[in-house]
Amino acid sequence: MVNIASQAGIIAIADHAAYGSSKAGLIGLTKVLALEWARFGITVNGISPTVVETPMALVGWSGEKGERAKAAIPVGRFAKPSEIAHAAVYLASANAGIVNGENLVMDGGFAMITGDPGTGKSVILRQLNERLKSMRDVRVACLTRPQSTLA
Repeated sequence: MVNIASQAGIIAIADHAAYGSSKAGLIGLTKVLALEWARFGITVNGISPTVVETPMALVGWSGEKGERAKAAIPVGRFAKPSEIAHAAVYLASANAGIVNGENLVMDGGFAMITGDPGTGKSVILRQLNERLKSMRDVRVACLTRPQSTLA
């Protein structure tokens, strides 16, 4: 069995609450079914692509919105339907008999950098650095103020 989820199931994408949570649920279901059905010789895997260039997606992600999205993907483009299809055929084949419970992320590297292609740093690392800097600033401010202002 091959389930088609989405990168929105593994990273947060603005304005995609319902879509992202349903895809995250599908990824979870994939793992549970993989565990439960393996004893019957059935493998269950998922594929989580970025935007796939279907007719609907080409309309929904056209113009500046699509160009910005592609610019944030390290390979600089959306997925082609044939790329997803070939992966699904592989996962459903006997050649992938040992692959079970996996979620193949096919997003051109987007999840790897979580939207910060300019530096390659993840959003989490950037936020951590910002918090550490603000904590340093607070500590420095406390150490440099006269004792009377700290009370």
